[in-house]
Amino acid sequence: MFHDPKTVMTAPVGDAIGSIVLSEDQRELFFAHRVGGAAGGQWNYRRALRASPSDTFPMGTVVPELDAACAVSDERGLDLSLDGLRAYLHCDSADSSAFGLVYLAERATSSASFVLSSGNLGTTGYGIGLSADELGLYTGDDQSVPSRMQSPKFYTRSNRSSPFAAPQPIAGLEETGVVAPFVTSDGLTLVASQRGLLVAAHRQSTSTAFGPLETLFTPADADTWHSSPVLSRDCSSVAYLEVKTRTVDVDPMVFRVASR
Repeated sequence: MFHDPKTVMTAPVGDAIGSIVLSEDQRELFFAHRVGGAAGGQWNYRRALRASPSDTFPMGTVVPELDAACAVSDERGLDLSLDGLRAYLHCDSADSSAFGLVYLAERATSSASFVLSSGNLGTTGYGIGLSADELGLYTGDDQSVPSRMQSPKFYTRSNRSSPFAAPQPIAGLEETGVVAPFVTSDGLTLVASQRGLLVAAHRQSTSTAFGPLETLFTPADADTWHSSPVLSRDCSSVAYLEVKTRTVDVDPMVFRVASR
């Protein structure tokens, strides 16, 4: 059971953050950021660094080479390869029901700048989570479907140069309303958001269905909304976003980490 959540980054009041991605050593953070918080505001990708996993993160700096993939008004998400050298970017416009194009950016080392590749890797759902072999993407469903009936999807491809396609519902999670799925590198544990709660599911092998959803922990009150969970490599901690839904204009959105 996870406990003792700590705030590791606080957004400016009224701004929104999403799609958090932590490096394996927990010192580098990428995320999506919307200035001003109003619908249709300017989005960007940001990168933040900290000296040790016990420190907090600053808001960091904009990453223009990643932003070049999307229009400024596009909501966006991303995930990184296990070695942190390839960023998969998802851009969707307000009228797309959260379907959008996936792009690839690569860097030679963790301290080098990303270079955006030409072309795209297909159209997928939102809230992308990359499989360890980079041949699959776990995503949310079409947002035109009622939230309680949404089925998260898994897109596949035959090799790293091919586009993602052929989406199928993630077995065991059909019509659960789960979004922003993150799956561990062994493919056996999934964490996700479900209407403001953080949930997890497990399976015996990558060819079997996930079992029943379990709630990781309960928010402090009915106005607290949790989203975008990410597990550490050893599953000893979970990072996630927290927002007060009724006081979003006065209470900042925060990035928190809870440990076992």
